[in-house]
Amino acid sequence: MDGYEYAALSDALAWQARYAMFEPLMRARLYRDIFVPPPAAGVDWSITVPPAGPWEIISVRATFTASAVVATRVPKLVTHTTDGVELQRFGAAVSIAASGSQTLMWVAGLGSTTTATAPESQLGIPAPLALENTSWGTFTTALDAGDQWSQIAVRIIDLSVGQIYQAASSVARDLCSEIPTPLTADDAIPATLPGQPAPPAAAQ
Repeated sequence: MDGYEYAALSDALAWQARYAMFEPLMRARLYRDIFVPPPAAGVDWSITVPPAGPWEIISVRATFTASAVVATRVPKLVTHTTDGVELQRFGAAVSIAASGSQTLMWVAGLGSTTTATAPESQLGIPAPLALENTSWGTFTTALDAGDQWSQIAVRIIDLSVGQIYQAASSVARDLCSEIPTPLTADDAIPATLPGQPAPPAAAQ
């Protein structure tokens, strides 16, 4: 390996290191939190993936407050096509009695567990892919006119072309500005290379 090959290898390894960091840094920039306005009392909520989608659904969090009307509410997370056909249904870890209030979470990659304050239900592995124009929301059995959903948040990975382009551009700028420039030929070549003559001086 002569001096110029050594320099080229050093440069290639530097860029390989950058590419190894590119994907996780870019993916982190695709996360978004969407806060859904509370619906009217007695109505389940839903959100529609825009035409620029798709999304990966990472988690859904929402608080359900039941009225005093006696009934056992069982919330489910459901997804529908643009024609209203149900595609998937994800159950909740608990049911909610009259006058009860519960924060529910559906989380990708988790098994169904229950704690005193936040029942968590599995969304599956990998995270569900929400295609363009599909809707995601709740379907609650025994829903009463006085029941109320609130504090609704959906965490997604936004896979729209525009978001990917912005994320890639941001990562490229950061990597080029924060990581030292790859070694030049003069910097990369040791003082002596066994059996190799020194490279010619750079032209002035």
